[in-house]
Amino acid sequence: MVYKRRSIFLIWILLSFFAKNINAQDTSDANKKSNITRPQLAVTFVPTAFLNYTPGIQFGVEIATKAEQSLNFEIGYLSLFDGRSESFKGYRWVGEYRFYNPLKNKPKRYNSYIGGQIHLKQTFLSGLGLFSRDNGSYTQMLDYRVTNTTSNALVVIGELFPIKKRWFLDIAFRAGIRFLDVRFKDVPTDAEIINNNADFLGFIMNREGYRFFPKAAYSLKVVYLLN
Repeated sequence: MVYKRRSIFLIWILLSFFAKNINAQDTSDANKKSNITRPQLAVTFVPTAFLNYTPGIQFGVEIATKAEQSLNFEIGYLSLFDGRSESFKGYRWVGEYRFYNPLKNKPKRYNSYIGGQIHLKQTFLSGLGLFSRDNGSYTQMLDYRVTNTTSNALVVIGELFPIKKRWFLDIAFRAGIRFLDVRFKDVPTDAEIINNNADFLGFIMNREGYRFFPKAAYSLKVVYLLN
C-alpha cells in the first residue's frame, strides 16, 4: 500500500541521517547528553503522521510543568495530498502529560518517560457510493457525506535520543483503547453502504455507528529545544 511504501522510505532516510549525526558525536559530547534534563520548552514535528492511513502534517509543543514532568500538545491537518480524494480533510489533536525518569535511575536519565495521551481526530469525506436499500431488496448509487470521529485513551512509553545540540529524536510505543463513531449524512435512513469507492481509506466503515477496540502504535517525533 502507498502509506507502507512511505513508511519504509521515510524510516530509511531518518535512520541514515540520525546514524550519521550520532556517529559524528565525540565521547565527551555523548557523556554530557546522557544526563539531559527534560525540555523546558520545545517544538516538535511528527513525521509519522504523514505515514498514517489518514495522513497529515502535525506539529506540537512541549512545556515543562514540574520537576521531571511536562505537558505536550499537538495539532495536525489531515489530507491525502496525492489526489485520491479531493474532498477528504480532517484534523487531529493530541494531549499528553509526561513523567520523565519513571524508574528513578541513578545517575538520572531524564530522557526516558511514561505518560498518558488523549487523541481526538475528526475526518470528513463526500462522494458517490453504492448502497443497499430496504433491507437488501435493491441497490442504489447515492451521493453521501461521512464524518468519522475518533478518540483514543493511551498509555505511552518512550525515550528522547540526542542527535546534536538542541535536537532529539523521540521514539515511543503507545497502547490503549480507540473509540470510533461513523456517521453518514444526506442518505436515506434505510440505506447501508456497500462500496464507497474509497477503499483506500480504512477508516470508512460499511456500518454506521459507534464502536471501540484496542489500539497499539509507535510514534516518532523530531524535537527541537527552545529552552
